[in-house]
Amino acid sequence: MSFFTNEARTYQGKVRSYFVNVWNVVDIVAIALFFIAFILRILPNEDCFCTAKIILALDLSIWYMRTLDIFFAVPKLGPKLVMIAEMIHDLKFFVLMLTVFMFAFGVPAYALIHGVESFTWHLPRKVFNVAYWQIFGEVTVLDLIEDSYGPPGYLTYFLLVCYMAIAATLLVNLLIAMFSNTFNVYQENTDYIWKYQRFNLVCEYLNRPSLPPPFIFFSHIWRLFLFLGSRVSKAPKCLKQMYRNHLQQSRFSM
Repeated sequence: MSFFTNEARTYQGKVRSYFVNVWNVVDIVAIALFFIAFILRILPNEDCFCTAKIILALDLSIWYMRTLDIFFAVPKLGPKLVMIAEMIHDLKFFVLMLTVFMFAFGVPAYALIHGVESFTWHLPRKVFNVAYWQIFGEVTVLDLIEDSYGPPGYLTYFLLVCYMAIAATLLVNLLIAMFSNTFNVYQENTDYIWKYQRFNLVCEYLNRPSLPPPFIFFSHIWRLFLFLGSRVSKAPKCLKQMYRNHLQQSRFSM
């Protein structure tokens, strides 16, 4: 409903301003996934049923994350969501650097340990397992090269030492320092952040119907009644005043 009550006058402006809000995009994706899964679910095919189950599982995860929106009204939790969003922004650059080192270690190490293998779509996952879980202490590569004292074993051991020194020590501590800096920057302004979020949340719900689905239909009927009543010249003044109050509420925005 916020799409139709938006202040933008052109259709393109309404669409653009609607998709600026991340939660609107999340809603559209979640609803679209649900209907796709629902259609696949009723098809008499086992593969479609399995696909529908996967999509519904993903959709359920999105709906759970959607509930984070209500935390913006909580003084202690609202600013933390902003911090998490900024930390995710920091994490993107960290992942790019980490990916380079993961490939630099994972591909040669897997080739030295397992030798030549025919390519399958499961092979990238195996290479990923060799490199990624080492960062969290799952050093399974040592078990694989424990009895390997040839050149491939020693080279794999050397690569593992360098990789653990860079990825598990240097990069992880760099990420912690980036998170700490982001936290300190926003921790000083938590009160201003929460007030901004609360005002934004109030403005958003002022533009929405007061009744939840499926009773939202009655709210739309009431709004249509106010709109039509305000266009009638002999309509009561109280009805026109109610419509003006409704328009005044919808003008509040960030």
